[in-house]
Amino acid sequence: MYDKKKIAKKMLALLLAAALAIAFNAPMTEASSENIIVAVHGLTPTLNGAFESGEWNDASNITVSITDGASCTVYAKQDGTNLYAGFDIPDSTFNNSDCCILIFDVDHDRNTSLQTDDVWFRISRIGATQEYNVTAGGWFPTTVCGWTAKANSTSTAWQCEYNITYAKLDVTAGGNKTLGVMFLIVDMDVDMGWYAWPSTAGISEPAVWGDMSSNGYSWVPEFSTWISMLLLFTMLTVAIGLYRRRLFERTLH
Repeated sequence: MYDKKKIAKKMLALLLAAALAIAFNAPMTEASSENIIVAVHGLTPTLNGAFESGEWNDASNITVSITDGASCTVYAKQDGTNLYAGFDIPDSTFNNSDCCILIFDVDHDRNTSLQTDDVWFRISRIGATQEYNVTAGGWFPTTVCGWTAKANSTSTAWQCEYNITYAKLDVTAGGNKTLGVMFLIVDMDVDMGWYAWPSTAGISEPAVWGDMSSNGYSWVPEFSTWISMLLLFTMLTVAIGLYRRRLFERTLH
């Protein structure tokens, strides 16, 4: 015969562990690779091309080696509706045509040639935006839609910020979609001044691009602290009630 008291204790322990996991926002295990960036949940940035104090501190980031051993930092995060990317680029040789580029393999087919789901977003140092889609196996300019970007430049560096809607990337909040992604920084004052992440990526071969996922976040925000605490207390109340009921039933036998 089963010991109802032991069963009740086990149920209490399991519910408590689940509640604590929610309360402390314990994420799922994330893949570890130098070619993966996770779009973590973060606060919605002000899209003006200039990094405000702490504005990108809650984002994931990677670095790209650029001119003269300097490094560009690229940030990524999401707010459950839009994907945000930020580029912080040290560069004291101003050129209007300097640009940074986001390229996505939306269906993550990792093909060895360009497909119609691949898309290219570009912003120049002076804020000119351009979108390219794939036609007849190559990149062709098209209308900018479903995303916006802003740039801001100083004498020693420039920054840009992207806001890309989930619809543009065929992302559904709550899902675990992975996108192929390539970051590209172009310095027009340097011979062959194209700097990419991943470092071996090429603009026409999705198979060698990196991955952008939302592992542990499912393209949605984490539970807020107050919601987590409410769930914790609700689950504990249920667990304690079940435990007391089991004890009461035991005393009747």
